[in-house]
Amino acid sequence: MQSVTHLPVRGCLLVHREPGNATVEMALLAPILGLLLGALGATAVVVQAQLGLVAVAEEAALAATYAPSPQQAVAIGQTRGQRVGQGYALRNGSLVVTIDPTGFAPGGVMRATAHYQLSASQVPLLGLAHLDLEQRHAEPIPRYQSLGGTP
Repeated sequence: MQSVTHLPVRGCLLVHREPGNATVEMALLAPILGLLLGALGATAVVVQAQLGLVAVAEEAALAATYAPSPQQAVAIGQTRGQRVGQGYALRNGSLVVTIDPTGFAPGGVMRATAHYQLSASQVPLLGLAHLDLEQRHAEPIPRYQSLGGTP
């Protein structure tokens, strides 16, 4: 009869492990960890693009409030939005900034919309699809602002 000796370790029994268990466990966990890191990176890209769109819409609407006419408000707002988009690395050519000049008057509201499309090459886990992001902002025009000059 053969006796097996187990050594107690903090209330547990030390169990004999086969050589190579850690290698097998790592081989099983490595793809899962890689997928989690990839998802984290993809989420960061999407959040960065969305935060950039927030800034684009706000800046475009704000710049448009200082224009002397509705036509110039559209041009100034779109130009400012595109420049801010470049600063936030929204450079794949899909950034569209639209300005709604219908509320252009002292005390009115200038509305801007920024639309951006993330492609599969920018977000690896997206596959062959694309992701449309959009942000809207409304900026009040000061009631006593002169619409004929610059601020």
